[in-house]
Amino acid sequence: MITYHMQEKPKTNVDKFKELIQEMHRGFPNWKYYNVEAVIPKNTLDRLHDDDIIVHSYTKDEHGRNLYSLGSVGVQLVSSWNNEDAAKETTKLTSDIKFLTKVMIGATIALWLLALLPIIQQALQALPSPA
Repeated sequence: MITYHMQEKPKTNVDKFKELIQEMHRGFPNWKYYNVEAVIPKNTLDRLHDDDIIVHSYTKDEHGRNLYSLGSVGVQLVSSWNNEDAAKETTKLTSDIKFLTKVMIGATIALWLLALLPIIQQALQALPSPA
């Protein structure tokens, strides 16, 4: 018998980036973040700054670390991710409602048949018997 251990899938750079942007959104606009370079390489960080996804504040904290915050396009990006998640949840709920509708239709038909059964039995009994 072979057993498998369920493990979390390793986080890709995209997953780390998404987590960082969502964390920055939680504190937007008041919080400033440092150590962003640990997640995003410097050349990519410059590109994200140019695209207004992450904004470099050009100030340093008391420990001399660069500070970053979320740019306007970054806020739109998080909003798009939230809309995508909501659409996926809506699709799942729609599928569940379709299933429940089929169950209700089946139950309704079964109840109609059960309600008609005595009427059908009476009609069969009222028929003349074959001689």
